[in-house]
Amino acid sequence: MLGAQVVFFLKVARDHNYQTYGVEISQYASNYARDVLKLNVITGNFLDTRLPERFFDIVTMWDVLEHFSDPLQALTKAREVLNKSGTLLVETLNTDSLAFRIFGRNHPLFAPPYHCVFFNVKTLKRMLDKSGFRAIWEAPIQSYVRTPRGYRALRYFKYRLLRGSLGKLFNDVVLVAATTCE
Repeated sequence: MLGAQVVFFLKVARDHNYQTYGVEISQYASNYARDVLKLNVITGNFLDTRLPERFFDIVTMWDVLEHFSDPLQALTKAREVLNKSGTLLVETLNTDSLAFRIFGRNHPLFAPPYHCVFFNVKTLKRMLDKSGFRAIWEAPIQSYVRTPRGYRALRYFKYRLLRGSLGKLFNDVVLVAATTCE
């Protein structure tokens, strides 16, 4: 899936002379990416999309892994399409966050059936290992705070001080980078 942040990630990468490809399940989002932003995006499910093996340098899964009923299958496919020095970036929910522990099923990101699988950093790394990856870096990047208008995302990925302080307690979303094990 692409979603807004991934569409614009692809745009920025393309604008910096990277060759980019995307797979988006939403017809609307993929049409927008292709027609408005002129991005190379396929409409479809990542698992069903034919992609060349050992072709990509980087595969990103921004807020997507938790949507697969079989995330191991998705990671295995990502491994198959990455070249031997490839990098995988996974951004997903983190059930070890303080907010998840306090709110449990009332957490704003606890959203079955849209979110099929929930991870913490340990279980995500274990699944990465099973699919042929080695985690090389991780960072808390986002928390959710309650406001009078509902929950709002507090993103602190680019703020090292916030990642080191708030991120250790309220890391509702985590980013993990992994490399292929070859």
